Amino acid sequence: MFFGLGKIRVLLATSFAMAIVVTLCICVPSVSAQTLSFSPAQNPLLDDVQVEIQVTGHVEVKSARAGVVQQSVAVTGRLEYAQWLAYTEGTDLCRSIRKYAVIDRDIKIGGTSIDGSYREDRRLVVDQMYLDEHLIYSPQGSLTRDELDMIHIQWSPATLHRLLPSEPVTLKSTWTLENPALTALLVLDAVSSNTVTGRITSLTQDRAKLSIQGKVLGGANGVLTEIELNLQAEYDLKGHRFMMVRSAMTEKREIGHAQPGLDVTARINIQLQPITRLSTIPAAVIERCNQPMSAGGDHLLLRPSGVPVDLQVDRNWHVLVDQPELFVMRQVERGELVAQCSLLPLPEPTRGENMTLVRFQNQIQSSLGEQFHRFVHSQEKPLPSGGILFRVVTQGEVDEIPLQWIYYYVTDPDGLGSAFVFTVALDKVEHFADQDRELIATLQFRRDPKITPISTLTTAKSEEQK
Repeated sequence: MFFGLGKIRVLLATSFAMAIVVTLCICVPSVSAQTLSFSPAQNPLLDDVQVEIQVTGHVEVKSARAGVVQQSVAVTGRLEYAQWLAYTEGTDLCRSIRKYAVIDRDIKIGGTSIDGSYREDRRLVVDQMYLDEHLIYSPQGSLTRDELDMIHIQWSPATLHRLLPSEPVTLKSTWTLENPALTALLVLDAVSSNTVTGRITSLTQDRAKLSIQGKVLGGANGVLTEIELNLQAEYDLKGHRFMMVRSAMTEKREIGHAQPGLDVTARINIQLQPITRLSTIPAAVIERCNQPMSAGGDHLLLRPSGVPVDLQVDRNWHVLVDQPELFVMRQVERGELVAQCSLLPLPEPTRGENMTLVRFQNQIQSSLGEQFHRFVHSQEKPLPSGGILFRVVTQGEVDEIPLQWIYYYVTDPDGLGSAFVFTVALDKVEHFADQDRELIATLQFRRDPKITPISTLTTAKSEEQK
């Protein structure tokens, strides 16, 4: 009897528990069946960000004597910064304002170490994504190419929202990434095709873990680039923010006009820690930086090691040679070589010796020899600093390729000068337009007692040999 009553009580309790479970299943949707819509945060996000970078593999460069030369490469890097990040409502603008506390990088190429340096007065940085244009710059002044390369890396937090699906998804859904999104995320010039898809691998009430995988075919500096990527990320659903990104990539890049070829494996880990206030970026600084970039704000600073000048150049100029006796850079646009510019110091003027425009033209014609065809234009003008400027435009031919050379002779008030030679294929002259004038207009002299001067004749011979 007692046994019978106990059994009845157990059956009643079991039935009651089952009813509760069924009721809960009916009233609370399964997490796996939940539909998610990812939307930007309404208010600015504040984070402490840590980035770790590891790259191994090899680079390839062309040598006139040895053909293609392959060298091992190993890169380690660490970035730490405080960040203010906001999406502007009703637009496609995402802007990040950062103050870097740590910028470390070490590069080993063929056993030789190359240490990077970053100026203290350029640690305030704006990183923005607007429509399909990604731009990073310092409102404190122009960055050098080396400084830009140290902080302009894949998976920038200002671009991470492009990883998210644009339509509602569930745990079992997948979505594809568009070419323009991958262009910004991977710091490429363009993406022609990709097989990259995203999916949610796990889901709780407030966190989603994402997996992004696939292959990308695109271009960087106009050369073919192939990337295979595997990215894992953690996203805070309530805070509308990324908490962590870990990526492993392989990249193969062909040799370009101004960049080496690559065959590397890269790992980038990003940790974002939410904070309540920014102690290193005052509100007044954020307000001043949260504006459109000023004209020329994306120019790069060039400081040749052997030529006592500073120059501001567009980002499509790339340095090939930076040695005491010669500095050479090339302008490359989407893989096409537009122009080359060589700079070199001139010897100290001897007493009673003065360079004239006619003498400069004679030197040019003599150095070009049979390659010279005609003078197109010549100009002499005094500079506000007290120096002088000669500009001579010539046309000729090398290996049956019609070329235009634009020569500059520029001196400071003390007579210390530099020579510039712009080489442009005749069919690129119209496109190049007056970019030589614009570049020379940014020139500022600086004193460097270690300069090793050589003659303008040497420049012309070096140009001829190229």
